[in-house]
Amino acid sequence: MRAPERATGSASQPDYLFVVGLDDLDAGKLPVAGGKAANLGELIGAGLPVPPGFCVTAEAYREMAEVADLAEILDRLAVTPPSEAAALAGQARERILAAAVPARVGAAVVEAYRALGDDAPVAVRSSATAEDLPFASFAGQQDTYLNVVGADAVVEAVHRCWASLWTERAVVYRATNGIDHGGARLAVVVERMVDAAVAGVMFTANPVTGRRGETVIDANPGLGEAVVSGAVDPDHFVVDAATGEVVQRRLGETSRSWPSSRSVPASRPTTGRRRTPSGRSTRPGRCGSPRPVRSPRCSRCRPAARTATCECTSASASLRGCTAR
Repeated sequence: MRAPERATGSASQPDYLFVVGLDDLDAGKLPVAGGKAANLGELIGAGLPVPPGFCVTAEAYREMAEVADLAEILDRLAVTPPSEAAALAGQARERILAAAVPARVGAAVVEAYRALGDDAPVAVRSSATAEDLPFASFAGQQDTYLNVVGADAVVEAVHRCWASLWTERAVVYRATNGIDHGGARLAVVVERMVDAAVAGVMFTANPVTGRRGETVIDANPGLGEAVVSGAVDPDHFVVDAATGEVVQRRLGETSRSWPSSRSVPASRPTTGRRRTPSGRSTRPGRCGSPRPVRSPRCSRCRPAARTATCECTSASASLRGCTAR
């Protein structure tokens, strides 16, 4: 998906003022695409495997903010102490959710999504222009939705990501770090879901000791969301970056309780279900089965009191590949 110099749109081509391919992004596009999308572009440029997808730009959010008429709230936030900003943050969030997505923006998102394939399961991920800065990190403060299927569901998930720019925590954090609310924008990454057997997080420097020569990996069977949300006790590895030698290894709860002779099944996308940071879904899952647990993927699918009973709630199990149905 290559962006032309000027934004154009048609019935068969998305409006590139509002969407841009991840392969067109780099660190210099942070104001357009936010920190997460810009870094994905850097990974693609370095030749690393990145799932195909696109970015709904910060300009699309600006159009949404104009429709939601946030000017008055922004003026009031500018003179409101952080400790008193919660009510205004809630008003901004409600206005965005109550306003309709601009037609041109919605059409561009739908066309870009369709280019990924028929009913492709995707992750819809917030990418704020003020995140991953040298002096501030907004990790986990905006929404992410997983296993979203269908054009309408994708547009809705993008809409909710925009609203999450105005969570109380994000507003207070911006105010505390001197980041102008009026200049904050939220781009959104839409990329194909990965059918992950194991996933997690890798730090190229040890975040505890600061040692640059150590790579730290936290991983767990299934989707990486279980690791980054803190829902599981992951496997932990410290690797010598120069030699590749594992210098420290600690298995998490799932690996310790899962028989080594059994293979871990791949995760399966779930049509139409969307995951929020709270771990809940817009559709109920089929959990609570008395059958033995058959997959350690679900962060909540752990033996209760050492019994093999599925303890899943909501759609967490289906989103992380639990087969105890």
